[in-house]
Amino acid sequence: MRNLIILIIIAVCCPACKVNTQLDYAMPKNWFVAGTVWLVRTEATTLVTGLKEDKIGFDYFKLEDGHSVDGQACMGMYRSRGNDCSYGDNPILFVRSEGQKVYYWNNTTDGGRWELVYDFDLHTGDECEIAIYDPVVYEYCFKMRVRCVWRGATAAYDGYPYMSVENVAQYGERARWLIGLGSFYSPFESIMCWTGGFNYSVISVTHNGRTIYHDSVDGVAR
Repeated sequence: MRNLIILIIIAVCCPACKVNTQLDYAMPKNWFVAGTVWLVRTEATTLVTGLKEDKIGFDYFKLEDGHSVDGQACMGMYRSRGNDCSYGDNPILFVRSEGQKVYYWNNTTDGGRWELVYDFDLHTGDECEIAIYDPVVYEYCFKMRVRCVWRGATAAYDGYPYMSVENVAQYGERARWLIGLGSFYSPFESIMCWTGGFNYSVISVTHNGRTIYHDSVDGVAR
């Protein structure tokens, strides 16, 4: 009886604790914010003297504040090759977040415009139109309508929740999004893993030095 009374008191006095834990797992923070860094594994396949040769490399992508595009405050995404952590002075892309949505700047159209790349608030059956960006030159390519086909409060990959989306116009073309972090491939490949001799995979994501996601399958020392 005493234990029952204690449980009732906890449930009545602290209902938010239980609810918040569940919500945090199903809807993590949108980590497209200043201070977030993606470590991406790059595999380039080439033909050398008629033989296939795979070259493995690693790129870092970092978001920093202090930019404004089209009258809106935004972040710059900087790239560093390998482990030299030299990001350069100019961002490869401009990014902004709005709730659970992520937008990239499209400078290939007249005057430019913001394009929706991720909507982490999609639930099973929801659809939206997203922009596809080239992960090699970081430029806008085309738009695609996608549908969320699976997500759940207990869904996790390496301990991190994810969702599955598919191309509405082409059945079977799917991608997995780490909720709040982007796709499994890179911050750019929101629906497909591009071919053409290049393959990408996210190894880890950190924010101001704190590990948010870590792919234990890859086996690369972080």
